[in-house]
Amino acid sequence: MTPQIIFISISAVAGLIIIALITGIILETQFRKKLKKALDRPEAMDAFRESWPPSKLVKHSLRMERLAKIWGKSVISDTGIAPLWADKMETRPTKRALKRVLYHSPKVFVCRAFLTGLKNKRLTPVLTTWINETGPEQALRQISQSCRGEAFDGTEAHKLISPLLADNLDPIIEFTGASEWYTRYFAYKVLLHDQDKRSKRAAWDGFFDTHPLIRNTLAIEFSSDERNKLYTQLWELLLEDPSFEVRKSSKMRILQDFADLHTPSEKKLTGTPALRFLQLLEDGSPDEINIAMEFLSSTDLELRFPAASFLERNGILEKLLLTSTMEDRVVLERNLSMLKMALEVNVSSFLKKIGSNSTPGALLTAAKLLNQGGDRKMLAPLAEAIFSFFEKEKPGPEYIEIYTTLLSGIKKRGNDAALQQMFNEIKSRRNQEPFLELLLPAIPTRGDSLFIPLLIDFLKTDEFPSRETLITTLVKMPAELILPNIFEILDGNRADYSHTIRISCLRLLGRLKLPYCLQCILEYLPILPREEALEFAEILNEYPREEFEKKAAALFKTTDGQIRAALIRVLPPIENRTFIKEIRNALKDADPDVRIAAIEALLSFGEIRLLNQETSMLRDPVERVRLATARVIGEYGVPAALTVLEDILKDENETRPVIKAAIAGLGASATPESLNLLIGMLDQDLPYTQEIIAALSERQSKKDLMQLIENFRGGSPALKDHLIEVFKTQEKNAEPALLKLLEEQDDSLKAYIAEILHGTGYIGKTIRKLSHREIKIRKQAAIWLSSLESTASYRGLVLAARDPDQEIRVLVVKALERLNNPEGSEILEALKNDPDRRIRKYTLWAMERLKALALE
Repeated sequence: MTPQIIFISISAVAGLIIIALITGIILETQFRKKLKKALDRPEAMDAFRESWPPSKLVKHSLRMERLAKIWGKSVISDTGIAPLWADKMETRPTKRALKRVLYHSPKVFVCRAFLTGLKNKRLTPVLTTWINETGPEQALRQISQSCRGEAFDGTEAHKLISPLLADNLDPIIEFTGASEWYTRYFAYKVLLHDQDKRSKRAAWDGFFDTHPLIRNTLAIEFSSDERNKLYTQLWELLLEDPSFEVRKSSKMRILQDFADLHTPSEKKLTGTPALRFLQLLEDGSPDEINIAMEFLSSTDLELRFPAASFLERNGILEKLLLTSTMEDRVVLERNLSMLKMALEVNVSSFLKKIGSNSTPGALLTAAKLLNQGGDRKMLAPLAEAIFSFFEKEKPGPEYIEIYTTLLSGIKKRGNDAALQQMFNEIKSRRNQEPFLELLLPAIPTRGDSLFIPLLIDFLKTDEFPSRETLITTLVKMPAELILPNIFEILDGNRADYSHTIRISCLRLLGRLKLPYCLQCILEYLPILPREEALEFAEILNEYPREEFEKKAAALFKTTDGQIRAALIRVLPPIENRTFIKEIRNALKDADPDVRIAAIEALLSFGEIRLLNQETSMLRDPVERVRLATARVIGEYGVPAALTVLEDILKDENETRPVIKAAIAGLGASATPESLNLLIGMLDQDLPYTQEIIAALSERQSKKDLMQLIENFRGGSPALKDHLIEVFKTQEKNAEPALLKLLEEQDDSLKAYIAEILHGTGYIGKTIRKLSHREIKIRKQAAIWLSSLESTASYRGLVLAARDPDQEIRVLVVKALERLNNPEGSEILEALKNDPDRRIRKYTLWAMERLKALALE
């Protein structure tokens, strides 16, 4: 390369450098001009920051340092770069970064610089130099005033500051009297680690500082040779300080350093100090658990709440719940009482521990608690656990209380999840009447949208077992959700739904008490059988009377005999005599059902003067009219009516159908006279004996049975045979009453009742139980037979004399010993000649046994 070319190249480079320098000077001049303008005119600062935001300026920190030296620290504060310098100092601490904050940033950032220099030993000299250059007292005052309660190592601060003040911390002690808490806080952090008496005295005063952070700091960090005094001070803070943070720190310090002095007693704690103590009970401490148990029963709910919370946190409430047992009701009730105390202050999370494997006692306790309060969400898992328990365990009736208590809780407080559990349980129990009788009444009205489809499905199920309870449940539901289903059934094809279902729908419709449905109800009355119609009349009585009579009058004029008969039937129970004339005319109605309804209604209304007309209906061409008339006359039971029936029976010229109707009427009567009349006829050789036996078999009250037995005692053999037939016809309905009479009466009737029971086959049935495989059943049979003391019963007892169970054998021997009398000898003689060889054999053995007893 020639010298000429080299010279040109150097000139070009120099030119570029000169241009760059000139450009830089121009740009720097423009930057300074804009910055100066922004500093002088605050309104211009926003425009400057748009071009030079703090994030951009921080990249030119050296330039900003130089300008700060020229124009002052406002350059840094106004441009917003100071916080970024402080952040960078904390994240990447260097000497330069620390100096920038100490020397060029506003005083507000001095505390952050102090903390950074205190934590980083290699930067501490920079901090020390700045303090000395500024003046120790002034610098420390700046630090204390810029700090806002930031935590720092007081020991290290004391090591740094003490030499700077020549071990004279009087300026710091003076800071404890500053009006601003943060200055006092800084001072106490340093003085806590100074051993000078003046510093210690100032520190003791800090326990009474107005700011909680200072008192909290002292509770944690202050140490003194006066242990008892310090413990007393901490105890006072624990009980008296209004700041929870201070009290918590005091309790922790006591447990850490003064456990040997700490002996709390609940008897000394009352009011607010007790509350503050209870809020800071030590988890796991047996002594403090006992204290909490004492306060759990406090009438002061403010004290009970922290005690209950502590006990729950320590698993004590859970233990009380899970150890409740139905075998020990005293323990269960005691635990329940304590847990209720917790529930009253809304402490109930312990109930979450209930699961499907919980004991019956725990389930019952939880159900009772959630019945009264607690988190409603817990009812769903509790329901799942209890329903599962009843499904798997097949528990006895003593556990039903668990079930009903849960249902009560769901009805009162159950959320959607609990209602769903209940829905599933009802669905699974749809054929189990005992459970349905408990479940259906517990359905809350608020669950209508969930339950009504299922309940309607039950309504449409012919074999549903709890129909009455179902109707009662549906009545409580919104009518607008039920009516469409009712009329779908009532107005539908009869072949689609059974008569039972249609009756249920009509009863439900009536009980809804909707006036605008009265016409439909009256037109569907024929659906109801006679007995249910009489009950339904009470429902109709609750509808507006004027409207009822208006509609009934119109229906009486229709040709529909079934509706007219049904209307007549419901009038007497509601004592509505408005249509007496129509009812009298109905005695001659062409429809047999109307005539039957009319005769029933008139006698119910007490129309005795129509008796002759009524008895004429005993000759009605339709048999069921004759029988219904006789039954009504018999039920009416006045002497005049019975006289009419008796006259019919004595009339030799009366036809057989009329006599049969009269006998049925006497059977329907409840009077002793009618019963004696039938028994008297039974003792005669009449062609309608079977009809009399059938009529007498309807007389099954205790009073009637007594009368039948009395007649049996004094009756002829023929009458006895006929009465035995009566008792046989009564079958199981009479046997319980006879057995009860056997228990209640003296021995005068025992033999006759025994004879009757033998005739009905009950004694033979009991004797067969003597061969049952279960000892309990054999023993019960032997006891009953021995109490009867009849030939028939002893016939079975001698068979039990060889029972493998000793207790039964002894029972038989004692029974046979009672035969050692003239009456007993007759029984033994009869048994000795019994057709059954075993009976004869065992009877001889019994007689030998009685002879042996006599010799003894």
